Amino acid sequence: MKKGLNILVVDDEKRVCELFHDILEERHRVSSVTSGEEAVKRIRREPFDVVFLDVVMPGMDGLEAFKTIKKLNPEAMVVMMTGFAVEEKIKEALRLGAIDYLTKPFDVDEILTIAQVAQYLNLHQLTVYKLVKEGGLPAFKVGGQWRFKKKILDRWISQETKRQKSKK
Repeated sequence: MKKGLNILVVDDEKRVCELFHDILEERHRVSSVTSGEEAVKRIRREPFDVVFLDVVMPGMDGLEAFKTIKKLNPEAMVVMMTGFAVEEKIKEALRLGAIDYLTKPFDVDEILTIAQVAQYLNLHQLTVYKLVKEGGLPAFKVGGQWRFKKKILDRWISQETKRQKSKK
């Protein structure tokens, strides 16, 4: 049985889904679907640690799918993806809790770094949540390549802190 994260890739371009499989399936369980509707059906049946979600798709777009996914699987770390100028939708998704976004064409190192950060967050989720509530995460906790990971972690911590404050 493979260890690692349970990852869902949602993109209407099959070659994008195949790219993520090629990059990530050695260390993680990777599933893919080609529409927002399929993503929601899949999330209803199975929780995912990370969801790479395209913004622009026919039918249910990525932002609409994102909102439903977060209701069904609130702990999922969602990374929005786009090849179009959809800044408002990206900003809205980040405001609602997406941990990051990728622009097409993809940088393989970015995908791997996000997967590493997600693995770190998944393994240390309780510690991270506690640190978020207390207001910080020491950089040395991140490990190798901390500069790249720290950028994503800082953004995630900032979003979680804002969400925690808005719940009070």
